[in-house]
Amino acid sequence: MRFTYIALSLLLFAGCAATMRQMERSYAQENTRLSPEFDRNRIYTLAVLPASVSIRVDRADLDGLYSYAEMACLQTGYFQPVDRTKIDAIMKEQQFEASGLVDPNTAARFGKLAGAEALMFTNIISLKNNEFFNDPKQRDAQLSVRVISATTGKLLYSGQGEASSFEGALEALKDAMKTALLGFKQ
Repeated sequence: MRFTYIALSLLLFAGCAATMRQMERSYAQENTRLSPEFDRNRIYTLAVLPASVSIRVDRADLDGLYSYAEMACLQTGYFQPVDRTKIDAIMKEQQFEASGLVDPNTAARFGKLAGAEALMFTNIISLKNNEFFNDPKQRDAQLSVRVISATTGKLLYSGQGEASSFEGALEALKDAMKTALLGFKQ
């Protein structure tokens, strides 16, 4: 009887894991795009830039997302992030704003200064409390991620992520980042 319970539990868990992988694959196919110019056989030096926001987001949550984005990009196996302190120093010294780096010439100049072959831009689209849950820590987050070649200015990757968390804004943002980067798993 005990063996049967364990076996059924393992089968149920395996079925759930397979279903989660299928859901992730489906989400990635619908919400992410990898350019044909992206070379899966190499590791890019990547400048992860601070997220741009047009809504109110706490500084601590932005800093946490910035740190998490570096780690998440490293985990894809395609990127070696440039040290964050170097990125921050260049942005301050050159008076760059992340939103102003979209221009191919500016992106190339920034990439050269940072020693990066690619730049990652994150835009927080929304971060709000869903009042239905009547939980002050609950947050729904939506963000987009773009990776641009610092040499050509061409888009290498684009992804959009959404997530909800009952553990606060940072966890919702981190989970949204995970879903935005699912295209690298395909």
